[in-house]
Amino acid sequence: MDADKSPIDYEDFFATLAQNVGPEHVITDKTALSPYGKDIYYESKPPIAVVRPGTIKEVCSTVQTITAAGLCLSARGGGLSYSAGYLTDRQDCVTLDMQRLNEIIEINQDDMYVRVQAGVTWNQLNDALGPLGLRTPFWGTG
Repeated sequence: MDADKSPIDYEDFFATLAQNVGPEHVITDKTALSPYGKDIYYESKPPIAVVRPGTIKEVCSTVQTITAAGLCLSARGGGLSYSAGYLTDRQDCVTLDMQRLNEIIEINQDDMYVRVQAGVTWNQLNDALGPLGLRTPFWGTG
């Protein structure tokens, strides 16, 4: 943290996050945070909080809150990474868990593409494509 910045009042910070997404979608308990510091192969420091936004508006307000506080931000999709993509060694990181943003927006059969939100799983996408006789050219985890 910069020397000229005031220390963060984490109680107020967490309360603001809860106002953004609802208190049930903010995790601050150290035991509950532990899995968010790991993926399939790697382990790092858990974040200081996990926020699970459910709308684009909630994502925006949460990102604004985190950046205004000068904290690190990490985004996590389905949580099945094996490349340490959402892990950090920083002590001041908040993770956005995008699993609630799980809408399949469009399946375009003619041009063969899909538009999905960040929390859509491979299984969810496969289940939506199957009845159309379609599949992805590759398959990820879960």
